[in-house]
Amino acid sequence: MNESSSRPFVFINAAMSADGKIATIERKQTRISGSLDFDRADELRATSDAIMVGIGTVLSDNPSLTVKSAARRENRRAQGLDENPARIVVDSMARTPVDADIFKKGAGRKIIAVSGSAPKENVKELSKEAEIIVAGEKTIDLEKLLTELTSRGINRLMVEGGATLNWGLISAGLVDEIYIFIGILSSEEGLHRRLWMERDVWRSFAGWSCYHVRRWRMEFSFDGRNNKFNNPFILLSR
Repeated sequence: MNESSSRPFVFINAAMSADGKIATIERKQTRISGSLDFDRADELRATSDAIMVGIGTVLSDNPSLTVKSAARRENRRAQGLDENPARIVVDSMARTPVDADIFKKGAGRKIIAVSGSAPKENVKELSKEAEIIVAGEKTIDLEKLLTELTSRGINRLMVEGGATLNWGLISAGLVDEIYIFIGILSSEEGLHRRLWMERDVWRSFAGWSCYHVRRWRMEFSFDGRNNKFNNPFILLSR
């Protein structure tokens, strides 16, 4: 839990291109990182109480948000935990499909955060698949949501996008750490959507510490030739 408040410890995990993009203009996910980064992200998932994404990510990518490593799932079970962290969707109008992969794949709690304006029939259907939290009247009150998550036993929260949710949390001062893997792709490869919505987002990080954790050796194949790159991995911490 974040020591200064009743909310969980919140961290964002993301991979972005060299010029700060995470997806195409059509919101289609593009592979930016490789197997080493996937394994790092899987470890972060396995050691979190919950993973949270926005509705845009669910509709465009349909992620399962499960722990992929069998050993890590078994380790969670050995600790008396579900094999997967709770999966949370920030979805003000209750648009999450009832056949989304978060409902079909992997054991564990599912939570949908909706606003008071969400269609009641949609909420009723989703309540058959997940816990429902109402936080806010027209949009999601993120601070209220985080307080409620703490009351439900969630003290370490991993956020996996998208840009709207990332920026909403950052601008409200609700993020404690940000893990960023930087790939070699750029907008020239069709990537246009930013890691966060605002261009001057870095002003929000005044007073944060920036750690250059490591560079990983990555290999890509272009025109039949293998090319090696040192990809930076960055940790921002309050």
